[in-house]
Formats: sequence, structure tokens, C-alpha cells
Amino acid sequence: MNVKAKTPFVERVRFTSAKGFRMMMVASVQSMVVVSRYALLPSGEVVPAASDTSLTGSLFGKSGRIHSTATYGGFQPAR
Repeated sequence: MNVKAKTPFVERVRFTSAKGFRMMMVASVQSMVVVSRYALLPSGEVVPAASDTSLTGSLFGKSGRIHSTATYGGFQPAR
């Protein structure tokens, strides 16, 4: 929680899986962690800044880990 800004906002959200699960009978996810970060624009709007996702599990019987990162920028007001 960022309370230093004029309007307090949530700066970081972390989602985790409470237990493993299966997807469409071909994939098994043992753990999942998603961390989303948000930024405050000079106009006072809160926008997504970045998202990190980590999945550990198996697909078609092969175990592995997937990690992805997305960053956002160049925000413009919508019409």
C-alpha cells in the first residue's frame, strides 16, 4: 500500500495458488505465483506497471517451470 501519494493506492498485489490443480487433463499445476505492480500517473490515475508470473507443473507428462514478465508503459488517455 502506497500511502505517500495524495490518494493512497495498492502498489503491489501477490496471488498464490493454495493447492495444485489440473487443466484440461493434459496439464498439472503444482504452484502458481502472480505478482502485479501498479503505478500512479501524474494525473492521479493508477495503472498497471508490471506483472510477473511463475508456474511450476507438468504438461503431457514433462515437468517444468514457466516464468513470464510483462511491463507496461506509454500510457495515453482513452477517448
